[in-house]
Amino acid sequence: MIIKVFPLNCENEDLINQEMFDFISRQLKKNLGVRQGRTATGAEDYLALWKEITGRGNLMKVWIFLLKAFGIVWLVLAVPFILIAYFWVWKEQGFLKVLDLLSPFNFWNMGLTMVTLAPGVAALILAKKLRNKAQSQKRAD
Repeated sequence: MIIKVFPLNCENEDLINQEMFDFISRQLKKNLGVRQGRTATGAEDYLALWKEITGRGNLMKVWIFLLKAFGIVWLVLAVPFILIAYFWVWKEQGFLKVLDLLSPFNFWNMGLTMVTLAPGVAALILAKKLRNKAQSQKRAD
């Protein structure tokens, strides 16, 4: 089964690659608020596109996207890491040791769990604050 991710209207592989590149460029420009009218075809065009994105106040959108992506990726990797560690302790030392780790009076484990999750949560909170700030600036203009 083939899933159609972007519109294909050609059979030639080079044309498919160019059409995919053009589609991604259009989506990037549309999502970041860059004006339509030209397609990026080389390194200079990407540099010009980056300058256009960051030069028109869209740098905050880029930071919001990067912080949100970092926070989600961090949490998606950290939570399974913590759960695998608990399962490993259960396998090696038994269920009572897991209960001891999850005790509310085990400040070391709770503190280290919070330190492990903190960068992802902080990035998501910062992204939300930046988004609210960008929206308030947009309303003020």
